[in-house]
Amino acid sequence: MDGNRRWATRRGLPRVAGHHEGVKTARAMVRAADALGLRYLTLYAFSTENWSRPEDEVSTLMSLLERAIHSELPELMERNARLRVLGRTNGIPAAVRRGIDHVVHATRENTGLNVLMAFNYGGRDELIDAFRALARQVQAGELRPEDISEKVISAALYTADIPDPDLLIRTSGRALDHTDPVAGLHGVGSLWRGRGIPGPHAPVREGVTWGGPAWPA
Repeated sequence: MDGNRRWATRRGLPRVAGHHEGVKTARAMVRAADALGLRYLTLYAFSTENWSRPEDEVSTLMSLLERAIHSELPELMERNARLRVLGRTNGIPAAVRRGIDHVVHATRENTGLNVLMAFNYGGRDELIDAFRALARQVQAGELRPEDISEKVISAALYTADIPDPDLLIRTSGRALDHTDPVAGLHGVGSLWRGRGIPGPHAPVREGVTWGGPAWPA
C-alpha cells in the first residue's frame, strides 16, 4: 500500500490527504476481493520501519487508523469478512490496540474473506519471533534441533494457519526487500491511491497480498 504521500505531494496536497485517500483505496480493494470470491487479502498497512517517520506524521496515522478501524466494522460484518492482524503488538498506542482488538474479536466467527492487516509488521521481525519461539521449545526440551524443518518454521510464523499467497502486488514500482518465493510477484508503477480496482476476470482465486514494507510512503 505504498505511495500515499507521493500521491498527495504530486497534487499539492498535504501528506495526510494521501493517507485519507489510501484508506478509501483499501476499502475498495476489500470490496473487490470479496466480489471476486478471494479467501485471503493481505494489506501491508504499517511496518516497523514507519516508526522512524516524523512524530507528528506517525501520530496522525495512528489517529486515522483508530477511526478507520471502527468505521469499517459494520461493512466487514455485512460482508461476513474477518479481520486478522499480522505483526507485533508491543509499542502500539493503547487506544489503537483496543480498537483493533475489538474488530478482530467482533469478526472472529465470520467465514468469508479473511482480511489480513500487516500492522507494526516487519519480515525480519517475524523470522526473529519465530526463531525465538523455536529456541524456547528447544531450551524446554520440547523440540530437538535436528527436528526443525521448513514445516516447523512455517508453523511458528504469524501466518501459520494461512496458505501461501498466490500473488504479491507491489505498488509504486519499488523493489521488495523480502518476498515469498511461492507467490507470483507483480510490481506496478502506480501508487497505492492511484491503483485501479481488479476487474471481474482476475485469475487469482485464493489469496492476494498488496504489499510493500510501508503503507504511508
